[in-house]
Amino acid sequence: MAELVATYQTALLALAFLAFTLTLQSFIAGAYKNGVMNQASGMPVEGSQDDLVFRIVRTHMNGVENFSAFFALSILGIIAGASVKWLTWLILATVALRMLYWLLYYVRIGSDNGGIRSITHVLALVVNLAIGVLVLLALM
Repeated sequence: MAELVATYQTALLALAFLAFTLTLQSFIAGAYKNGVMNQASGMPVEGSQDDLVFRIVRTHMNGVENFSAFFALSILGIIAGASVKWLTWLILATVALRMLYWLLYYVRIGSDNGGIRSITHVLALVVNLAIGVLVLLALM
């Protein structure tokens, strides 16, 4: 097991970083939504793209929606012994794209529909598909 961890150390660190930032985002989103805006817990966030709190909560939810498939594929790739180089680069690319997506959403750079934010989101999904293909090839 130690050898597997050492072999995929960079990929595992990137996964841990993304999981940590998602957890941190959960605290930030909850604090803003429930504390600053005094909105009810467990209910959809009120507001629009014009509201920072709305964007913070939506960014967190988008991260949650995308994390499970990315994490599962990444771990399967490690277990299956997928190319360390390719898997690591694809994981790093996904993490970088997710960070860029969150930044663009937080500061509201680009169009709300079809702009640079949407492009980064789609690119991250394409990279996830590439990880899936890499996993399938490793399992064959």
